[in-house]
Amino acid sequence: MNRLSIIFCLICSRITPKIVDCKRSGSSVVFNYTLTNDGMGDIKQWRMKGPSTLGGISPKSNIYDNLGNEYLYPTMMFRNKRYGESELSIDFPEGPACKGSVTISNFSENATKLNVILGVAVYSHSTNLAGNEIKFEDIPIY
Repeated sequence: MNRLSIIFCLICSRITPKIVDCKRSGSSVVFNYTLTNDGMGDIKQWRMKGPSTLGGISPKSNIYDNLGNEYLYPTMMFRNKRYGESELSIDFPEGPACKGSVTISNFSENATKLNVILGVAVYSHSTNLAGNEIKFEDIPIY
């Protein structure tokens, strides 16, 4: 069974994450997930950073496997908008599950699990987050 770890104080349980799948394709791995905004109202500036992003207030995302290998340059998408080496700022509506993905090239052939820590922040919104990470841990790779 997948172990999904969330820092609940982060968003007071108002952002619901869900693992969709995590599949190997040749030397790449693709992790698909959803985030659902369950009670924060429509967010106009939901921000997420890739692992190699420089500067800013929001924390960086952290992507690593069960062998301790870090992946600094994945292709990351949320709501069909790409981010990775720069920060993503996008609307995040309340209600529908919004799709996200992390694609890692040259993934270790010996690794069997993936860990994804998404660095997130809300700007220009009446509700602030209590923390700044959403964690998906020990995701099995198929």
